[in-house]
Amino acid sequence: MNNTWIKKTAQAALESEYGFKPGLEKIRLLEASDDRTYIRFKIYEHEYTFSSYKFMDGSVWVGPGHIEKIS
Repeated sequence: MNNTWIKKTAQAALESEYGFKPGLEKIRLLEASDDRTYIRFKIYEHEYTFSSYKFMDGSVWVGPGHIEKIS
């Protein structure tokens, strides 16, 4: 999985949970699973973790309740 798809997953999760959608260039990946079900990333000084699951079709659930602001 390339970093663009991982960042798009993080972007969609932020929009779903917090209502904002930062540009992909603002998302700095810290670590992530290849299947995009776990992502730790920063936007400026704020750090987030995303943890979710995949559906049978391979898509990742990005709905509310799966992202947490750490700092």
